[in-house]
Amino acid sequence: MNKWIAEPWRSGASVNHCAIPAALRAWLFERRSLTRKLRAHCAGRVGVRVLSHTWGPVTRSERTALGLGERTRAYVRQVELACAGRVVIFARTVMPPMTVAARRHLTRLGNRALGDVLFADRSTRRGTLSVARLPQGHLAWLTSTTHQVPAWGRRSIFTLGHAPLLVSEFFLDTP
Repeated sequence: MNKWIAEPWRSGASVNHCAIPAALRAWLFERRSLTRKLRAHCAGRVGVRVLSHTWGPVTRSERTALGLGERTRAYVRQVELACAGRVVIFARTVMPPMTVAARRHLTRLGNRALGDVLFADRSTRRGTLSVARLPQGHLAWLTSTTHQVPAWGRRSIFTLGHAPLLVSEFFLDTP
């Protein structure tokens, strides 16, 4: 089982803001579309590269966040976001079977950014934003980069109508 997602995820007052690099704070706590913010920062030169998109197992942390049973498989999409050709974010989306059944179009995004779809849908609601820090080297085997430094990440559950999905985004570099 994947154990790359660090625990504990922290939210609200339990987040030690001083431990987070100053250059990443505004990115980690952005409540609106991270893709839109990245486009503005990169003069529109943002690329999405799909690493994988398939049904598979999810981590204990992801199951707990989504309220899934121990053997429940989910649709998992992993992508890299690049700013002017430089990979800066690794994103992982976990969609339970009920979400895929209700929102099948989310499994056919190709290189389109998920944020474009989520923030264009008026039924989208974002849950609590949580942050975590991954130890050095934890993401290197998942991405095409040779990322070897600790990575800060954020995650939240989005609900489209009654269909939940968990989006985790990890900063491989400061945008």
